[in-house]
Amino acid sequence: MNQWNDSFIHRILRALEFSVESKNDNLAILKQHDGNNIPLGLCYSIMPDEDVDCTLMGSNYGYEIISALTEFGLTWGILTNGAKWRIYHKDEPTPYET
Repeated sequence: MNQWNDSFIHRILRALEFSVESKNDNLAILKQHDGNNIPLGLCYSIMPDEDVDCTLMGSNYGYEIISALTEFGLTWGILTNGAKWRIYHKDEPTPYET
């Protein structure tokens, strides 16, 4: 998973001018690229063969990203498998579906 993130996902995020701080195999904090190191959001990445729309127990990635946003005190994040990219906002009325 780390190789997938480093070779693809994090390169895209850096091209979008984010600084990327890995927290674990799936989660990275996105910070301002200008050196201020202010956390802006997060990216939750999964493997390319996994479905970003999965809602099965243990694989509900929408739940995982909203939980991570709450844990880190952030409001928005990206969920991706490399092919599909979804933006989540914690303060939406229905954050798992919106």
